[in-house]
Amino acid sequence: MADPESTSPSLSQLMEMEAQHIEALGLCSQGSEREHPGTLTVKDSVACIYTEQGRFDEAEKLHMEVMNARQRVVGQEHPDTLTVISQLAVMYSAQGLWKETEALEVQAEELLVQVLKIRKEGLGPQHPATLNTMANLASIYSSQERWKEAGDLEEEVLEIRKQSLGPKHPSTLTSMNNLAHTWNALGKSKEALRLMSKTVKLCNKQLGPEHPDTVASTTALNKWSEHLSWSQQLRLRVSP
Repeated sequence: MADPESTSPSLSQLMEMEAQHIEALGLCSQGSEREHPGTLTVKDSVACIYTEQGRFDEAEKLHMEVMNARQRVVGQEHPDTLTVISQLAVMYSAQGLWKETEALEVQAEELLVQVLKIRKEGLGPQHPATLNTMANLASIYSSQERWKEAGDLEEEVLEIRKQSLGPKHPSTLTSMNNLAHTWNALGKSKEALRLMSKTVKLCNKQLGPEHPDTVASTTALNKWSEHLSWSQQLRLRVSP
């Protein structure tokens, strides 16, 4: 489950969002407005929608345009530049382009560590921007299979979001889902299963059973449950 402050939109919502953003982009992407922060934000949003739709070539083109423009306008280490680099890494990961992903993730990790330090000092550890940076860094660690480092960050983000947003907030549910996946990768099968079970119950209640995040969490829960049941049966068979 991705970790922006909102959960994944449905297909119809994506199509509506795309139409709105394309219209806005047409109004503000002429002449000197092409590198205006507002224009780049809209263009970046369209690229994210394309990624959600699996239109990777179109997404990559827009993300690259935004990244290059932001590097020129606000610099390599600006949080907005960092954001688009992370989004490019996510897009490449979705396509399985591991060579490109590795290079981008190394770059994104270095910048994320710097930005996290700045945001913790300037905004505080509980600020949403700080938490987003922590979650993005955890995502990079997960993609590199650095599960312990990812889990440490995800546990911290989850606890803060529970306190500041509440246990039922969509962002809290996203953190629960991500941490459950990390625990499962660490071999903490029972803990992961319990956390994902709580996530599914809350997602069903707060988001509805057909929401993409609910479906994704439910699929993971069912898969893990089947695997754990099979493992238990196998142990019983080989026991003396």
